[in-house]
Amino acid sequence: MHAVLGTYDLVWRGGPVGWAGSVALVAVFLVAAARPARAEPGGARAWLLAGPALLLTGLVALSPAVAATAASYRPDGLAWPPGPGDSVALPAWAVGIFLLVALARPPRGRWRVVGPVALVVGAVLFATRDTGLLGPAVVLTAAGTGACLALADAVPTAAAPPSAAASPPGVPSPGRDTRLASRPGLAAVLGMLLFAVAAVGYYAAYDLGYPNAAVPVAMAGLVATVALGGPRGATSAPPRRWAPGIAVACGLVVLVAAGLPSGVPVPLRPGTPPAAVRVVAYNIRMGYGLDGRFDPDGLARVVARERPDVVVLGEVDRGWLLNGGHDTLALLAARLRMPYVFAPAADPLWGDAVLGRFPLAAARSERLAPAGAPTGAQALGVTVDLGGGVRLAVVATHLQPPPGREPVAQARAVAAFALRYAAGLPLVVAGDLNTEPGAPGYAEFTRAGLVDALASARPLPTSPADEPREQIDHVLVSAGMRAADPVAPRSIASDHLPVAVTLALP
Repeated sequence: MHAVLGTYDLVWRGGPVGWAGSVALVAVFLVAAARPARAEPGGARAWLLAGPALLLTGLVALSPAVAATAASYRPDGLAWPPGPGDSVALPAWAVGIFLLVALARPPRGRWRVVGPVALVVGAVLFATRDTGLLGPAVVLTAAGTGACLALADAVPTAAAPPSAAASPPGVPSPGRDTRLASRPGLAAVLGMLLFAVAAVGYYAAYDLGYPNAAVPVAMAGLVATVALGGPRGATSAPPRRWAPGIAVACGLVVLVAAGLPSGVPVPLRPGTPPAAVRVVAYNIRMGYGLDGRFDPDGLARVVARERPDVVVLGEVDRGWLLNGGHDTLALLAARLRMPYVFAPAADPLWGDAVLGRFPLAAARSERLAPAGAPTGAQALGVTVDLGGGVRLAVVATHLQPPPGREPVAQARAVAAFALRYAAGLPLVVAGDLNTEPGAPGYAEFTRAGLVDALASARPLPTSPADEPREQIDHVLVSAGMRAADPVAPRSIASDHLPVAVTLALP
């Protein structure tokens, strides 16, 4: 509910809509809990899948942020604001397919394997981290998870009487496997333990550096195996007579969603180019401040106070389940009223972005050679059209140095990429470079002819945000650009301070 509504954290931070949705969910839970207990169709086998299925749906299949991000990717592997309805259509399709398959009668015979196979294939596509395969991964994983839950919920056809009368408490239903039925609580606990271990194992890899692609595939394989281990001649109990209605309703949602406005701000197209532009570079730590709270409003206020024309963001998270499943970039773009271009670094949901008041074009990204950091690194080049034939090349990056060393190789690669990309245009290179003025990594940029736009304000430490001691966030420009008003405004909306500077075009 929070992900769909774009709210977050506690309900009191989401306003009346968040409150109303939460109250409605609690009311539904209380009504369901007050009803007489029914026999559990699938027993412990179904409850065992609760945790793994929750992980797969939260990780990819039913995450609105993941689906919207998948819809925003172009064939070149970069993400732009989705068109009208695109950000809603794919999530609607995924939810509709999931509900239709999960609530329908499970197929029999050889067709039983279609859902489990779709689930495993979807998990494999997600594990490839290919931006072009993220959309198919969402749909296949949603369909496969729903099908496996339907299979796990099934009972032998002979054991499903026409009237679904409830069995007395503690007495198993006729024809059920009493060994499984007697321990649904233990199965649920084990399933949620699997969820916790797999979720931590998957996301800890981004800090510790081990391969994690096998985690969603293994969870999908477990769900598929348990689902196929049930009775072969089976039906759902009780029959889902209202599944066609769900399908029709979801179809209507998709049709309506396709016509919804995208909400993407229209860039400014001035006839006369501005004499100067204000640039802000900010490592936003996935939207989490030093107080540990997810606060896109706080981040947006810090950036907006500088009245920027161009914003470079690092450590952008677009749907990690560990962080609440939010599309931080979409939330910030809406608050700043700026379109964006996003380039993946660690995976399709984590990377760097450029936002601007003016039209953005000719975007290109180049992967940087890994240097031991599991999150990876890239360089994103974007051309800002300032009107009147004046253009500005902006390169966003977040260097990841080898442990205990300077990011010399990556800095050299970014400097070379930036000069090639700009091809004579005025150039800005900005981001968290993880190197200080005068250090070997920093020297690679000055050796390439770039000038420190923040030099007049030194010392200008930017990290850590509460007691800044190091200046590792930078704005470097090509010769001929004049810098004014460089600042690093104090804030704890991230673990870094932003840097801002006004650049007069040559």
